[in-house]
Amino acid sequence: MMRKRLLIILSLLIVLSCHRSARQPHIALTVMTSAHPYFQAVIAEWQRLSQVHGFTLSLMDPNFDNARLMKIVEDLIIRRPDGIAFAPLDSRMAVKMLQKIKEAGIPVIAYNINPSEPVAPTVVGEDLQGGQLAGETAAEEWKKTHSGTSPRIGIVGQVGIAEVDKREQGFLEGVRKIYPQAVLLQEVNGYGVRDKALRAAEDMLQAHPDLDIAFGINDDSALAIVDAVREIGLKQILVAGIGGSEPIIKELLKPESPLKVAVANPPKDIADAGWALLQQVLLGDTSYRLQYLPFVKIVPEQALEWLKNQYPSKDGVQG
Repeated sequence: MMRKRLLIILSLLIVLSCHRSARQPHIALTVMTSAHPYFQAVIAEWQRLSQVHGFTLSLMDPNFDNARLMKIVEDLIIRRPDGIAFAPLDSRMAVKMLQKIKEAGIPVIAYNINPSEPVAPTVVGEDLQGGQLAGETAAEEWKKTHSGTSPRIGIVGQVGIAEVDKREQGFLEGVRKIYPQAVLLQEVNGYGVRDKALRAAEDMLQAHPDLDIAFGINDDSALAIVDAVREIGLKQILVAGIGGSEPIIKELLKPESPLKVAVANPPKDIADAGWALLQQVLLGDTSYRLQYLPFVKIVPEQALEWLKNQYPSKDGVQG
């Protein structure tokens, strides 16, 4: 009886040992901030992918703080996940961080912001094209009621991010494709977050109440412009923005809203592309490649379908 009991215990230990050796891969995901709807959608899609493909996912959020992101990198090197999907905060500082991860022998890809040097496989939105699409669409909207005058432009931007610079450059190029004489009256730094962007938008509109088109470089910036336009009472301004989250869609669907143009970087698609790229690295293909995903124009007729596909709620139904 004792011998039989020992054999049972030994068998259980062998089974448990096998289960431990067949553990799920561990993937670490960093985001710029988990407070923004865009990154919330990115996180949700990575969580879905982890369930489908059988890996554990850990989330790291520096909340726009490069010092904190460097600490996260150092912690990840100690923890040694099987792979990392890395969202830089700055294209130049990203190079040093990614090099540290690679030197530690951890498979890594970058997404959302393109590092200034080709250090790791990367997938990003095509920011210049997105800005051009937003600018040209805004100019066409403006032309419907102001065909004889060139618009005066204001931008609520974000200083120090190369991708934002491309969005702003593209927007001006897009407007000037239709109106070559269009003038940029002012560009202000809204820091990419709604409260700071609101103060910047208010300052810009009070200084230039004759603005015709105002451009916000992300959801928060565009919505902040809308808030400022309503507060100050400037009814002639057309607002264009890059972003496709639920608050933007709801605003776009209001007939009286000054927001007439929304162009978006699809968060679900960039998460899917990032996972596909990381899978290749995990299989041993560490060669550098840069993949661009095009931005898309959101039209009111398709806005709810876009929201359902790219920003699903936790239960799969958008409220």
